[in-house]
Parts: sequence; C-alpha cells; structure tokens
Amino acid sequence: MNETILRQRRALRRAVVRSVIVVATCAFASPFAVSAQATAAPQSAGRPLLLAGAKKSGPLHEAATVGILIPLRPLERGSDFGSSFYGYRGVIVEATAGAEGFELAAGWGRRWKLPKGPALFGEDVMATAFQRRSDTSPDATYVGGEVGLTMMTFRVQVGAATRVAGAEQADRTIFTWGIGFNIGK
Repeated sequence: MNETILRQRRALRRAVVRSVIVVATCAFASPFAVSAQATAAPQSAGRPLLLAGAKKSGPLHEAATVGILIPLRPLERGSDFGSSFYGYRGVIVEATAGAEGFELAAGWGRRWKLPKGPALFGEDVMATAFQRRSDTSPDATYVGGEVGLTMMTFRVQVGAATRVAGAEQADRTIFTWGIGFNIGK
C-alpha cells in the first residue's frame, strides 16, 4: 500500500512540474511590447473579464464553465477586421462542472474584445486538474495541460492528462479535448 501511495505522489509531482513548465514557457514566450514602438501611452488593464461557456468535452462530456481573466499587462490595441479591439492578457482561472466530473484550470491567456462588447477572440494555455466520475469507467483524478483557441465565441481546446489517483483500471494518460462556446464580459 505504501509503495502505491509513493508512486502516486511521485506521479503527481512530475505532472505538476510539467504543467508549471508548460505554463511558464508560454507566459514568457508571449510577445512583449517594445517601448520604442509605442505611439501612445498604454491603457491600463481595468477590471477583470468574467468568462462563461458551455462545451462538449472528452473527459467530462457535456459541461458548463465559469472563469475570470485577471489582466496583468496594459491593454493591447488591435485593428483587425476593421474595428478597434482591445487585448486583455493575464492569468485565467476557470472551473468546469460536467456530466461525469469536474475540472479546475489555471494558466495564461489573452482575450480580444470591443470597447462595449463581449470578448469574441482569444487563446490560452492552462494547467488542468480534473476528477472523472463515471458509471462506465473507474473513477480517477488527472493532472495535465491544455491549449485553447476562441474565434467568434466558438472555442476549441486540446491537451493531455496523466492519472495521479484512482483505480488502476483507469487509463494512465488520456487525450483531452473540448468544443463549445465561450464568451467574456
């Protein structure tokens, strides 16, 4: 029994370290503004964005999500599609409840929104932990990472996760995915 617990703890540590490395790499790889190119003073980030959505996902089936994007950098101004979008970059924390479990995620992301409209576009990298409960497969807890892309509120996300607790019959590593809608206000 003790050997099993030690293996699970080592697996959890490895999965957490891998997730932290992925999130840190993506946070540092995001584009930095060069001060010589700035033509006007950057606008302050303002208030956090509230995120909400619904999706069909691989591990949780039908699910509802709620989250928050806390801006840590000044707003970016973009002019794609003939409008003035503002880019919010910062930490995203998200909770998901689904038909077969729940998920908690945190990471780095960006959302583009019109000054008086919802956030329609975005991308993010998240470290995830979820508990999967099912009648057809053994209960298990997984830790992993996901990347997501939002276009006109349509959201796609993919990733992978490793089992850190639960029945030995559950898959050791699984592919995670989600397709749905996400909006920020």
